[in-house]
Amino acid sequence: MCSITINQKADSTLNDQSQKDKRMIESRMIGFAQEASVERTGALDIAPMTRMPPDLKNIRKKTVGRHRVYYTGHHSKCTYNIFFIKEYKKSGVNDEDDSSFQKLLGKAMSQLSTRTLTTSD
Repeated sequence: MCSITINQKADSTLNDQSQKDKRMIESRMIGFAQEASVERTGALDIAPMTRMPPDLKNIRKKTVGRHRVYYTGHHSKCTYNIFFIKEYKKSGVNDEDDSSFQKLLGKAMSQLSTRTLTTSD
């Protein structure tokens, strides 16, 4: 069971959601982190972003409902950090190719975690 944290930027976005969406996003991400361990990969380890510039290659993305949750981390360190949540993905729109969105992700990724959603055993 690995830990997962969230930074202030993503937490602010999460708190702006309805209680139903907030619970759904938190519980799904906690569940994904809990299924991983130092010895075993989990769902959060198999979501690489392939078209990112070199400084953002360690970013991963998980779709939860219609939201996209961006995070870093790996099961071998048994910790993940949510740093950005993109609300309500529109079909056919792919922000990952947009350089201004990539800069936004880089800036958000540099913010330190402020809240722990779950801790590792």
